[in-house]
Parts: sequence; structure tokens; C-alpha cells
Amino acid sequence: MNDVRNVNTHTKLAVLIKDAYIWANVCYGVNLPALPLTLSEKELGGDWAGILFTDNEPKKILANPKLMSLPFIDRDSIIKHEILHVTAWKLGHDYHDGSVWFESEAISHMLPNMLFSFSENM
Repeated sequence: MNDVRNVNTHTKLAVLIKDAYIWANVCYGVNLPALPLTLSEKELGGDWAGILFTDNEPKKILANPKLMSLPFIDRDSIIKHEILHVTAWKLGHDYHDGSVWFESEAISHMLPNMLFSFSENM
């Protein structure tokens, strides 16, 4: 049953990621590299999602399977936040949480940022 649930979760998150790639293209004019999606609660250490960068290049998107328990608008915002990291990288900006460009853009799009994030205890 877990395999079926993970396939369903993976498929639904892949659609959100595709939409976020389109959002980044419309808002920033960037074509981002296709990144594989990995469902992993362990690799994220309690976070909802993340982008794995290796040698300053994005390698994969990590998502906590529990992300699907959140309302759609929260899932969408979290995924767009992660795609914003890749967008910042593509545009040559500091792509880390807390950087001036990244936080300013996250706030302007009403995405999770250093001042606001989603808690599992909502």
C-alpha cells in the first residue's frame, strides 16, 4: 500500500513542480533544468521540501511525503519556494534562504520566507 501511496504522491507533486517551472518562466523568463523528484522525510530532517545542490548546481528536488497532508495553497507555495532557489541560481543570485534577493522575491510572491513558514502544528 505504501508503494501505491508514494506513486500517487510523487505524481501529484510532479504536477505542482511542473506548474512551478512554468511560474518561474513567466515571472523570471528562465528555463530551469529538469530535476528528479525524490520523496524522503529522512533527507529533509523535518523540512517540507528542499533542493539538493552539489558543487553549486541543483541536482534534485526533495519532498517530504507528508507535504500532501497540507492544503493545496500551502503545498503550491512550498514547491514554488523551492523552485525560486533554482531560479535564483539560474539568474546568478545567491540562492540561499536569508539572502537579500531570495527573501525579497519570496516575500513579493507571498512564499514561505525567513519571516513566515509553514509549521506541521498548524
